[in-house]
Amino acid sequence: MPRLILITIFFLLAAPRLLFSQSYTSDGRPSRNLKFALGTCKIEFEDGSIAEENITYYAGMQPYLSSQSNQGEVRYFPHQVRSFSNKYRKYVTVGNFPVHLSYSTNINRDFAELIESGPLELLIHQSYDVYTIPGANGAQQYGGIGRSIYLLRKAGEFAPFAAYSMTGKSDKQLRESLSRYLSSRPDLIEKLKKKSISYEDIPACIHAYNTGQPL
Repeated sequence: MPRLILITIFFLLAAPRLLFSQSYTSDGRPSRNLKFALGTCKIEFEDGSIAEENITYYAGMQPYLSSQSNQGEVRYFPHQVRSFSNKYRKYVTVGNFPVHLSYSTNINRDFAELIESGPLELLIHQSYDVYTIPGANGAQQYGGIGRSIYLLRKAGEFAPFAAYSMTGKSDKQLRESLSRYLSSRPDLIEKLKKKSISYEDIPACIHAYNTGQPL
């Protein structure tokens, strides 16, 4: 199955409650962002203030939030925002971790979806970039490349201490890495030793750790 189709299927499955489309620059070229219409969101800013606005989220290598006011468009960037949420999802700022698309870069500050909170926080970060390929008669065609990773960090901290790509590590590396952070839960360590935890089990595993419940 072509890579672009796989990416499209992933975003449809990963964001069933979001309306999204490719965004474009003023001269008609695809930008390096995907556009998500989130509706009414609660925004917590870095200065502690809180607002409720109708938000469009531009996710990718140049992320920002867009809101319309009487004076026109207002943009909020990751260095200005601590978190934002609608009735379905919550996003927080996170940074200081690498991503690997058509090139490798370090993310200094970006938004990521918070899917598990507690002593350990589990987040999903989605990267998306646009590339060009030659088309018919010299015309430029545009394609997209995307990647999602799990980020793990301690509550109250900004930077994650672990990042798990869906395809970047072997099951053995995953088990060894998780074992270091779940050492206070012998039952989870035992499951890791028995090789019964995979990438798909990471959210349930972190939830079990945070709540003290069995997996």
